[in-house]
Amino acid sequence: MEHFGSFEKEDFARAEARQKALAFLDNPELLRMYALANEDSIPGARLHFTKLLCGFEDEEQKHTGPQPGLSSASNTRQHQADRRRGGDSHRSSTN
Repeated sequence: MEHFGSFEKEDFARAEARQKALAFLDNPELLRMYALANEDSIPGARLHFTKLLCGFEDEEQKHTGPQPGLSSASNTRQHQADRRRGGDSHRSSTN
């Protein structure tokens, strides 16, 4: 029996991630909603899902680890909301 190349079996999580990426790339509304929810541009979201679909996103995360800006977005929003309300709770009240 001849083999025409080596094919690795994908694990379920990777196959599911690729299917999710394809669904987001196929539906412009889902892509817009993802970009808005993650404070990203539509081209940035498209690039993210294209890399995920091609298998580059997993390799990049193995080498660099989780992206620091993605997890701190909610902290930044909270800090901005605190500033709009009149200040931070850690300020000393010496005035």
